[in-house]
This record gives sequence, structure tokens and C-alpha cells, in this order.
Amino acid sequence: MLPHDVHETAAVRCLRAGKHVLLEKPLAHNVDAARRILDEASRIQPRRVFMVGENASYWPEVVKAEELISDGCIGDVHMAKAHYWESEAQSPFAMFDADNWRYKVERVGGGILMDGCSHWIRPLRIWMGEIDEVVGITSRDSIKSMEGESLVRAFSVCVQATVFSHLWNKGSSERRIELFAFY
Repeated sequence: MLPHDVHETAAVRCLRAGKHVLLEKPLAHNVDAARRILDEASRIQPRRVFMVGENASYWPEVVKAEELISDGCIGDVHMAKAHYWESEAQSPFAMFDADNWRYKVERVGGGILMDGCSHWIRPLRIWMGEIDEVVGITSRDSIKSMEGESLVRAFSVCVQATVFSHLWNKGSSERRIELFAFY
């Protein structure tokens, strides 16, 4: 896995060398780098494949919920909540010391939002449609070694979806998505 701040250099080099590119999420550590990658990828299209790897679309529970929504089994979804609380002791972060790149905001582009929360945004988009506007709150209240945010509360205004994400230093991890529908 490459640090996020190296994605642009690696992707552009590979694209210019005529290679297909599968780039792990997030696309880049900032918006400008992401735009440069996309510009380069669009320049070489359709000769080469460029895509961002995000596995949440294929989680069995996401696929099943999408099927149930499409078949009308649970009614018209009007709200969704994704909860992602990650215990530092039980998470992939447990193997990293405080100097690891995954804790450095200039390398990652953020904190738990960039690293883990993005997995929960994709299912909400699959079920609820594209996001028109986002309002969010972040803080660094629990993991002091993480330079980026360790707590995220993001509200997608038009889609009526909520994502809560928290990396904390005690307790157990919890991952849950709730769908609310009128039937």
C-alpha cells in the first residue's frame, strides 16, 4: 500500500508508461493532486483502464441491501445512517507507531475520514444516490498521535444520509448501517 501523498506520482508515471492503473482509495491526499491524476487518466482514455479500488461496493450486506431496495422489499428509503467506530487497539492502526505515515496529515490528507470513513460513503451513495451537499464536523478528541481528525460527523443534506466515524483508544469496534424506509 502506498502512502496517499505518493499516489499522484505513481499513477501519473504508470499512465504515461502506458500501463493500466488500479489506484487504492483515496484517489489522492488533496483535491489538486486528485484533479491532476484524473486529467492524466482522461488524456490516455480509452487506451488504458484507470480506476479507484473501493471494496465496499462488494460487501455482501451492501449488495443484499441494494437488491432489497431495488426490489421494493423495504419500501422507499428516506434516511440512512452509517456508524463506524474503530477501536485503536483492535484496528489496523494498532500495528502502527505514532511515526507511521497513516497518522501524518500531510501524507494521508486527513485522519479517519480519509482512511476508514470513505468505505461507508460508497454504500450510502449506492442506496441513496449521489450526494448534493455535505455538512460535517470533525475533531481530534481521542487519538492524539493521529494528526488528522479522529472523529467525523458528516451529514449529507439532500440525500438524508449520516455517517458517524470515530477512531478511539478504548473499547471494541462497531460497524453498522441503518436504513429507514416508508413502506
